[in-house]
Formats: sequence, C-alpha cells, structure tokens
Amino acid sequence: MRQPILALSVSFFALTGVSQALAQTETVQVVVIGETPVESTGGKALIEGLERAKGEARRNAWRVIKARPDLANKVRNLTVQQNAQMGDNLADACQAVLINQSVDKTLKVLSARYRFDCNQQDIIVSLDNTIRAQSPSVAPAASRLKLVSFFVVKEIASTTNYDADVDRRARAVVAAGTTNTSRTEDEFKGDVKARTTADVKDKSREGYGDGAGATNSTYSESGQVTSRAQVKGRTKSESTSSSATAVAAEAAQQSSGRVVTRSADFTYRSISPEDLNADLTDAFRNGGVKIVHYTTVSADTCVGTNAPDPDKLSKAFGNSAEDLSSTAINNIVSAVRKCGFSYLLIGDATVDGTATDQVTGSPKYTVTVRAKVLDLSDRFADTLATLQKDGAASNPTASKARADAISLASQRTGEEVLNRLTAAGVR
Repeated sequence: MRQPILALSVSFFALTGVSQALAQTETVQVVVIGETPVESTGGKALIEGLERAKGEARRNAWRVIKARPDLANKVRNLTVQQNAQMGDNLADACQAVLINQSVDKTLKVLSARYRFDCNQQDIIVSLDNTIRAQSPSVAPAASRLKLVSFFVVKEIASTTNYDADVDRRARAVVAAGTTNTSRTEDEFKGDVKARTTADVKDKSREGYGDGAGATNSTYSESGQVTSRAQVKGRTKSESTSSSATAVAAEAAQQSSGRVVTRSADFTYRSISPEDLNADLTDAFRNGGVKIVHYTTVSADTCVGTNAPDPDKLSKAFGNSAEDLSSTAINNIVSAVRKCGFSYLLIGDATVDGTATDQVTGSPKYTVTVRAKVLDLSDRFADTLATLQKDGAASNPTASKARADAISLASQRTGEEVLNRLTAAGVR
C-alpha cells in the first residue's frame, strides 16, 4: 500500500463577549488521504472500500494531530492500542468531509481525500478519557530512577544593535590617534660685519727744467675700504598626526558600499524557573523517572548548612550573560550528594521575546535550554550527556506564546535526557 499523504492547517477564531480564559477557541483542520484495496470497481465494493478508506484517513489524521506541541506530553507514552483507539475516537470529535476519490483499476486501490474539522478541546477530552480507561502501569516511586534538576532561567530584557566592524575600527584608530599635532617654524635674523682694509699707493714724479736747479717731487697715498653684509637664516620643522574626529569620519566613509554585519548587546533579567520545572516534571513522570528540583532539596536538612541558596544563584547568574560558575556547580553537587542522589540535571534556559512572527506579525518567543547530566555515584562527577534544545511559538497573546515556547523546549529537553539515560544503560 502506498504511503498516505498528510497535510495540516490550523486556524484561530476569536470570540467576543467571553472571559479572557475563553477568548480563543482553536480549531484544527486536517486534510489527509486514506487508501484501501478493493475487490472490484463495482458499486457495493466501492461503498465498502470508501468506508475502510475513511477509517484509514481517521488514523492518519490522528498521526498528524498528536504531533502538536499542545498534546505532546499527553501522547508521549500512549500504547499502540491507545493510539488506534484515539484514531477511531476522531469520528466523534471531528467532522469528516469527503473532498474527492479515485480508483486505480489496475492495482484495485481506492484513494479518498478527507478534510477533518475538529475542536481541540474535544480532542483533549477524548484523549483524557482514553488514558483513564487504559492507564498504563507506573512503577512505584521507591523503585523509579531519581535525579535532581537545577536550572537558571533568564529572559532577554533589551537589545542594542550596532555594526561590529565600524565600531571596532573606530575604537582602535581613536586610541592610536591621540598624538597632538605640533608645528614649529623659527626665523633668525642677524647682521654680520666684515671689515676689509686695503692700502692703495699711487706714486708720481714731476720734474722742472733741465740741468742745474731742476726740482723733482714724489708723493704717495694710502686708504682703507670698509664693507658690511647682512645675513638672514631660517629653520623649519613640523610633525603631523590624524585627529580622532577625522579618523571616525574616515571609518564611516570606508564602511559605505559594503555588507554591514550587525551585532547586538543583550541585557538579561532573572525569571522564575517554575514553568520549566513543571513541564520537566510531567515529561519525566511519563517516562517512569522521578525528578526532584533543587529548590525542594535545598529546603531539606540533608543538604547541611552550607548548601547554596537557589534564589540567590538565580539572581546572581540570571541577570547576566555569564554561565554558572564552577564553584556554584561544585557546591550544588556536594549538597545533592549529601541527600543520597546519584544523578543531577543542571543547566540554564534563555527566553527571547524580542522577535515577531514574519507571517502573522504576532509576538514570537524562542527558548533555548542548555543542560548536562552528571553521574554523582563516583568520587568525581562524570558527565553522561550534554545537550541543547530549542522551542519557539507565536501567538497574538504574548504570554501564551511565551508559555508555549517554554513548554515545548522543556518537553524536548526531557525527552532527550530520557533517551541519553537509556543509551547509557541507566534506565
């Protein structure tokens, strides 16, 4: 038989004039195909085949519906018989409408497409009745595996976006551009006197007459010449460096025309871990494991007087991006060991409600849970598993989206921890 084709669509209808708790009724609409072999293509065989195809379509519809996050906790440990019973119960909880049908005469297979219109509350009531009627046996608490859990839950309070490249470059250049610009120019003026003396002699001879009584005369002349010269001198030295303002402008100009990488600074606030703990408790209980939260253990006298306070730890590490310190983890391990527990589930969860759904525009919450499972049976704790699970949900009501995201993330965390414990041979 060919694999059925499944499709799911969910719509929300707002009701007015009712209380806030009943402000919305969720209608689930599922379109599936049911296939069944037929003996012939005659009228009677076709009618009988169509009824069998409708039953197969109901079971296919239940496979789609039970995957919804709202029902994940309830249906996790249903038996094969209970799942088959829920598929049959959709005949009462949902209205089936035949869309089209076709018959493969060669293979003698009837294929019929149905649309199931259901009210989620009716499905939950039918599911609860099925679970109560065929409740699976649960081992007594004394024989079940027990572990302690501790989580710090923090929520993003605000974000600041910036361009990491430009900001980092500007800081580096401003630090390097602190040298002041200096420029000096000196001009020296002075008079230099140079004295030069030169003797000039001029001799001449005069004579009168010839013979006796004649007179001859000679003379000489000497003089000094003095000269003065002015000399001017100039020296110039200068050193330059970029100013911080000019560098910042240059960095901004260089960033234009490229892909800008955005980064964000986050501020956090600590919130109560009760919602996360409640969903974890449900997930582990369905898996046959008893989970005790550290808030309960810390109130017992078995931990001694030096056990760390869970509220103080939540405030210390929930208001910042820092992870739990090694000292805090070791103190929690020591306190849990004193009370006789062999396994510890410890980690943190981050709730992000800063986004919106791109399709509907409704508030969208994303929850990221990081955790590790420690085996405390030895002197030094052994890490059995490290894991990270996410959950996201959107809803016109922000509180509903937040609760759904936390529930989904905690369910996935519980399921993964149970799988890791099974793989390690612990359960």
